[in-house]
Amino acid sequence: MQRFARLAALGAWAVVAALVAAFGAYVVALTWPNGEGMDRTEAWIAWISGGCVALALVAVHIVYARHLSSMASGQKYSIENSWRVGVDV
Repeated sequence: MQRFARLAALGAWAVVAALVAAFGAYVVALTWPNGEGMDRTEAWIAWISGGCVALALVAVHIVYARHLSSMASGQKYSIENSWRVGVDV
């Protein structure tokens, strides 16, 4: 079970990296100021709306990755204490 938890944690971290890369590509590709398409207001709206979704997905995957990593190492982990650094439950 610990081996599968470690693989799942690595997968969750990979999803975090992919989401950050995809949002970066989204911002660059769709809102690049080339004279056509979006104006600055629409670009800001696109950045904010896409960024909120990407940020929420990244936050959830980080919590899952931390939970699975601690499960793989045999430590107890609780979601309530997930944001405290150095606190053992």
